[in-house]
Amino acid sequence: MYHLHREKIMSSTPQRDHSEQSSSPTRSSSKGVRVRKRKRATGGPAWDSKKEKKSNFLATWTIGGLLLSLTIGIVVFFVSSHSQEQSTKKVEPEVVEEWQGLLPAEVAKRFIDATTIEERLKWVRDPKEVEPLMREFYQSGPGAAEKVLGVKNNGQAITEEFLIHRSTVQLEGEKRRTLSLPLINNRALVDFKCYARYCSASWPDLLEGKKSGAEEARVSLKLDSGYMGEFADEKKWISFLALTPDWEHPLYFYVERESIPGKKLEKINKSGWYPVSIAIRSLNNSHEKKQFEITHCHALDWCF
Repeated sequence: MYHLHREKIMSSTPQRDHSEQSSSPTRSSSKGVRVRKRKRATGGPAWDSKKEKKSNFLATWTIGGLLLSLTIGIVVFFVSSHSQEQSTKKVEPEVVEEWQGLLPAEVAKRFIDATTIEERLKWVRDPKEVEPLMREFYQSGPGAAEKVLGVKNNGQAITEEFLIHRSTVQLEGEKRRTLSLPLINNRALVDFKCYARYCSASWPDLLEGKKSGAEEARVSLKLDSGYMGEFADEKKWISFLALTPDWEHPLYFYVERESIPGKKLEKINKSGWYPVSIAIRSLNNSHEKKQFEITHCHALDWCF
């Protein structure tokens, strides 16, 4: 009876679910108690929700930053475009208003096609100054026999003083002249001195000693290494070869290194020939050896 009653009591006592046991704390030895973390309904750990919130927060800020950057970029683009458009609108009318008279190519054509001194004087700078030079050039000088075959536009150049439109005039006999048209008082005008390669003393007079120097001479210079005669001191002088189509042989020019023209002519190197307008003189009969000192540099160009 006792055994039967005991079996009834045991059978009537509900059995604890296994999952419930697994969720209850499991005691270990005296080293401590190990507690298992609860599972979420989805099966993930309890701290997943915090991680998810953090990820969403970072994603939101990232997208917001990208949108802000895009907005700033669009604003900057339109402001820049507007500024460029405004600057263009300001520049174009000024250029149009400043330009007066015929275009350089047309001025060059009319100068070359002219048949009288009076016609040519309409298209040159400083007409009163160059009129006697022009009459001599075309009546008894080189211009009296030269025949123009064509004119080639060489584009623009900027010097210390001018914006210059250049052309090359091809002459009969494979000769050439440079036609420079500086922009003066908003008009393109021919620089006749440049065209004629004007020198204030003739080369025969300079080389024969009839003239001791020239205040204005147009030549092409190239750096040289020849030091002799009055110019043997390399520490004092810079040596140049000088060429002009108006004299068949090369000449030898020198300038003091520490002088004002010397500092200006330091820009010339061995890479090529440079057109220059200078003043020269013979030093102690140095002309006998075709040597001249450069006393002044008007410009690193034939137009000044």
